[in-house]
Amino acid sequence: MTIHRFLIENAKIDLAGGTVEIVDAQQIKQITRVLRLGLEDRIDVVDHSGKVYQLRLASLSPGTITGEIVSVTEPRAAKPFKIIVVLALLKGGNFESSLTKLTEIGVDVIMPVITERTVVKVEMSEKQSSYSGRLDGRVDGNADVTVDGNAHATADGDAHATADGDAHATADGNAHATADRDAHAPADGDAGGAADGNAHATAAGRVDAKADRKLDRKLDGKAGGKADGKMRRWMSIVKEAVEQCERARSPQVVAIQSLKKALNDLTNTDNPPTIFICAERSQAPHLVTIVYSRYFREASPAVSLSDICIVIGPEGGFTEQEIDQAISLGCLPCRLGDNILRSETAATVAAALVASLGEFLCDNQK
Repeated sequence: MTIHRFLIENAKIDLAGGTVEIVDAQQIKQITRVLRLGLEDRIDVVDHSGKVYQLRLASLSPGTITGEIVSVTEPRAAKPFKIIVVLALLKGGNFESSLTKLTEIGVDVIMPVITERTVVKVEMSEKQSSYSGRLDGRVDGNADVTVDGNAHATADGDAHATADGDAHATADGNAHATADRDAHAPADGDAGGAADGNAHATAAGRVDAKADRKLDRKLDGKAGGKADGKMRRWMSIVKEAVEQCERARSPQVVAIQSLKKALNDLTNTDNPPTIFICAERSQAPHLVTIVYSRYFREASPAVSLSDICIVIGPEGGFTEQEIDQAISLGCLPCRLGDNILRSETAATVAAALVASLGEFLCDNQK
């Protein structure tokens, strides 16, 4: 018999009275109308610490479900290290799909970032996000990588760089901004990767310090109530994934920020994680090779292992400058194999490899 699981606020658990109240409207709808559970049926609820409470449904009303606590199960042993995924915003539903997959795999922290080649426009209404204005995954204004007017240099699923966001016309003539079929190659041609004759994107995709500061201001300086809608949607997706996969703890999803800021924050801590940046078409060693060497052959049971962070780029991949900057901060370049993977696939593969190795290491230390 399948016992369904739901996340719950700690405040709704009354250990003294031996009951738990469920007041979330979506959960009530799921229990009563979708699953059609009734009195005496059983469900599991999980608190923020990962404890699992098995409940016997005692009362059901339109606004509240009360369950009697039958048993309490302590959280499973934690992995020997946390897994952090820094993932560039992706087109369409790919980022939200990645949230689901990364949650199911067991990632602890998910950090959405803007990179130089990010295609997604961070453009939302006041009810959706704090990241107002027109951000096309590029930095406009004084940046070397610019998109003139409303022309958006983007790579869609077939890797065609469009010259105008409204007309969706492909770039041609002197502006050959095309990527390879898997959308992991930088744009080339006479315009140096620009999708419009007036969009002067340099071959190296350089962004000066002033443009970097401008991006950070757009992402960080206008935070407030506008971001609630976007984050609520992301957390709703994560919550559903946690309940579906019967995970004990929910991952943390942080606010959108620039890649540079994310890496600086990660490295400037007392116990920084080991950071791997995925660099396709490089001579870097495979991710498994490095992790196995550092965490298995050289690891000592008496020494706590550092957390692992994996950095995944957007549809067009990282620029050489971004790779160099990451390496200068101590990041380790790695590959995920010979095939060129889409960003959402790369995030899933990398996280699954590290999570599996972590579980293997945990089992061996028991």
